[in-house]
Formats: sequence, C-alpha cells, structure tokens
Amino acid sequence: MSEDIDLWGKHLLERLQDKEATENHRYFNLCLDEFAGRTKRNQDAWIVVTGDTGMGKTTLSLGGSLITNQPGYDVKFDWDNICYSLTDLPDIIERATSEEANSYVIDEAMDVADASSFMTRLNREMRKVGTKLRKKRNIYWWCIPDFMALDPGIRNRLVKWWFHIFWQSDHKERSERYAIAAFFRKDMNPFQTDKWGLSDVKTMRKGITDHVTLMRYLRKIRSFVSFVAFPILPSVIEEKYESRSKMALAETGREFKANFGKKGDL
Repeated sequence: MSEDIDLWGKHLLERLQDKEATENHRYFNLCLDEFAGRTKRNQDAWIVVTGDTGMGKTTLSLGGSLITNQPGYDVKFDWDNICYSLTDLPDIIERATSEEANSYVIDEAMDVADASSFMTRLNREMRKVGTKLRKKRNIYWWCIPDFMALDPGIRNRLVKWWFHIFWQSDHKERSERYAIAAFFRKDMNPFQTDKWGLSDVKTMRKGITDHVTLMRYLRKIRSFVSFVAFPILPSVIEEKYESRSKMALAETGREFKANFGKKGDL
C-alpha cells in the first residue's frame, strides 16, 4: 500500500500546483510548505481540523499527510500513523517519541482532547508529552467537530494552526471535487491570553444558514488568515481509510458493551 501512498500523494500535489489551480488551492500548498518546513528546523507542527461530520476533516488531514510524504517535503507517512480511537493513542505516542519527521492523523480526536475532561490524567499527560514531542519534528493533525470543545491547554499551548471546513463542491467527476476551509493562525503575542481572538467576535442575533454569511463572519476573527481549497481524496485511499476506521469502530462498540453492558451502568 506504500506504492498507493506515494502515487496518490504525487497526484494530489499536482492538483495543487496545476497552472489552472485556484489561488485558494495554492494557499493550501503554502500551508503544507510551512508545516513541513518546520520539521527541517527542529520544530513540530500541531494542526486542528474542524467541521461537521462528512465535511472533509479526514480528507484534509490525510491529503496533507500524503502530500508532505513526497520528496522535498520528506515527512514520512503510512497507515500506522493514523489514530482511529483512544485505544490507538498509546501506539501513536510511542511511535511519535521514537521516530522523527512523521505526519500523524488523530482521527475522532475528541476521545483524546475533550475539554469536558480537562483535569483528567490523560489530558495532563498529553500536554506534558506534547511539549516534549517538539524534538521529534513531527506534524500532528487533530480532527474534531468543535474547536471550542478542545482542551484549553492543548488549544492554547500546543496548537498553532486551525482549519475549519464548511463547504464542498458537487462536481460529478470525483477528480474535480474540492472543499473549502477557513485557515487560522494562533497569535504569537506572549501577553495575549486569548490566543485565537475568539472573544473578539460577539454571537450574531440571527443564525448563520449559508456559507457566504459564514465567510463574512469568520473573517472577523483576529486569527483568520485566508480561505483555502483542497482536493477530495482518491477513492482507493478513502476506501482503505474507511475499512480501517470501521474496524476501529467495531472495537469501540465491543469496549462500550464491556464497560456499560450491565444493567444499571448507564
């Protein structure tokens, strides 16, 4: 399967660099340049990807990992670098602390970094380990539905970039489909407590029901940088991911039954 990773990573990169690619596609390419560039400067990169279910969080994270696996970027990626559930996390952490210049996708990351579990031992340890992981020069993609639900210690200390995906094209040809995300960068001001500028934006009286209004709203956030576009994954990659993801889901179901299967446990 490593051949497919190399082949499709090359294919996705060509789409971003195509002369007919939009400015938003090229800007996503520049983001990947920045993330991979950090690994060459003895730094790491923590990125959060948010959006509704099925909007493309995994697509963006896997696509970015496939592309930065290409020569020139030189950030290694394979299927064992995906964390599908909480039970996978120890293996991912062990690998991330022993190998260098890898890209990791933490899928369904709310299991790991939920703010409602802010004082749990796991979150405290994740913040400690995350700080030390810088020496291994890795890229970490955290896929969660809601940015504000992320543990504040992880959000404000470790995460430096945030993509929020809110729209997908409906081209009939899969190779032509793409999605749009808003891209944010954490404030570098050491005296700023609100690192993402979220307190600057007051809640609108009316709900947001279309992506044009949402785009105007997102632009008001101080940490907003630009809108970016990224291509949808090739079907062969998506099918491989879905197969492994469903196996992880089945294991989660077995664990849930073992923990709460007795009457009175819920």
